[in-house]
Amino acid sequence: MKPEDLNFDTIQAQELNQLAKDSASTFVQKDRLKTHQLRNVFSAIEKMRTLYKQAQRERDEAKKKEKMEKLKMQLIFLKPKIAYAAGRQRSVRYNFFPLVEAAVDAVDNAKDKDGAYQKFFALMESVVGYHKFFESK
Repeated sequence: MKPEDLNFDTIQAQELNQLAKDSASTFVQKDRLKTHQLRNVFSAIEKMRTLYKQAQRERDEAKKKEKMEKLKMQLIFLKPKIAYAAGRQRSVRYNFFPLVEAAVDAVDNAKDKDGAYQKFFALMESVVGYHKFFESK
């Protein structure tokens, strides 16, 4: 699967896992992407995950909606953050940037937002895990 074909409404767990594995392998073997470059982005994604969990536990609908809007803004503005890194480092530009950009777009375009956010977080976490695996070989 190509990142640009990513659709969080239809993708199955096995496909998501394979995309993470293939992407991480490419990041290590072809791009020479370092762990610290991934971790910088992943820390921003972890903050989003925390906000998502807070929104899910929120009982007040107005506050939940406010947190989800804040989450959406953080998600959308992840693109320029990655673009900046891609502008500075070629290892980010060719494969990692397109994957993150496609994943952000897949969440934004999804009908099932809750499911899309969960798949987004799972994909990014899996990429980091597989990256560490391939980097240690």
